[in-house]
Amino acid sequence: MHPRAMDTSFKFIILFIIFIIYAVYKVDGECSLVLNMDFGLPSPVYLRNGQYLSPNNTGAVVLQQSDTVLVACPGRGRRVFTRNITTGYVAVEAHCIINTTFRVERWIGQFSDIRCNMLPTANVEVIREKCYAGNSLIRVGYNIQSKIYPLYEACFDRNLLTTLYVKYQLTPAIVFHEFKQGSEKFYDSTLFKKVNINKAYTQQSQQIDAILGPEMHKKYTNKTQYIARGHLAARGDFIMRGQQAASYHYVNSAPQWQRGNVGDWAALESALRRRINTYGSPVVVYTGTMGVMSLPDNTGQPRDLYLEFDENNNGILPVPLYFFKLVYDPVKKSAAAFVSINSSFYNGTMVERLTFCDAKCSRHAWLHWRRNDGTHSFCCDYAALAAVVPHTPHLDVKEIFE
Repeated sequence: MHPRAMDTSFKFIILFIIFIIYAVYKVDGECSLVLNMDFGLPSPVYLRNGQYLSPNNTGAVVLQQSDTVLVACPGRGRRVFTRNITTGYVAVEAHCIINTTFRVERWIGQFSDIRCNMLPTANVEVIREKCYAGNSLIRVGYNIQSKIYPLYEACFDRNLLTTLYVKYQLTPAIVFHEFKQGSEKFYDSTLFKKVNINKAYTQQSQQIDAILGPEMHKKYTNKTQYIARGHLAARGDFIMRGQQAASYHYVNSAPQWQRGNVGDWAALESALRRRINTYGSPVVVYTGTMGVMSLPDNTGQPRDLYLEFDENNNGILPVPLYFFKLVYDPVKKSAAAFVSINSSFYNGTMVERLTFCDAKCSRHAWLHWRRNDGTHSFCCDYAALAAVVPHTPHLDVKEIFE
């Protein structure tokens, strides 16, 4: 048979198969996708109706027959694969047929067989708008078909190489999220080009001895207590793995002592996700840092901690004194703030001096701090936070978020 005739016959067979499938399932057909089961790995980024794909209030992604999902693998060298065959495209439309069966052009198969060859790469850009004190406002999201789909914004101090806060949204569906892929690593674009940011966070390179004196790291660090890469917008604050991957940019992190990172701070993140689910409405979250924490050196004098120094020996990449999370409902105009002191080394007198709010955390019945981590955390009204944290975003607040 002539090759052109064979090609025509093949196209006819494919179209015939598609026609039969549509005919069989035409009535009341729908697709239902389960998180952590029906999505491909390495995970693409999924868009539906111009928005990031999200599950319903039962944790399922449901589409009607012929509905489409835009499946994208943005980033240099990234391509969409169907099973093990490249489509050659950065983004494709997947059409619902029935259950977990989808069509991409002439290919028909399981939705989980649509994947990327590598993890997508987020787009990081400095936008024209400025934030507190003229600092840079950074937008992080995915560039798909020449359009940016933002995930979070960061107010970034380029001189100190520190993020003052990130802004993002939590929705009630946040309790349903995909498990970690296992291959995510923190990365930088060009924001931290003054330093080797990956090296700065390693325990061997941290400046504790240089600041506090020889062998002083032995007093403050061990296998469970060290300065970690603390997420500001947590990985778990994003539902799909593609969005989670974007949370690993260094602009979304700050130096955080590990006991607090896995203690009070982790407890707050988990409790807030559960609270927003029962709350039933989306909220805007600002997660940020303030100040520089200090520790006594080998002569007993307090010294500010930094992970790096610039060419003039000025400290950069500060270890924050505080981490804060400000929750805001723009519809009800309600807000509340939660603050952790970034240290488990301070005595009761120091903790009392550093606690600048007296709002009762008991009014947030959903929140339970992890008291055994050695850190101290407290709750604030919006006005009390704004009175102390100069870069608190200006919000119209009428009542307390509970």
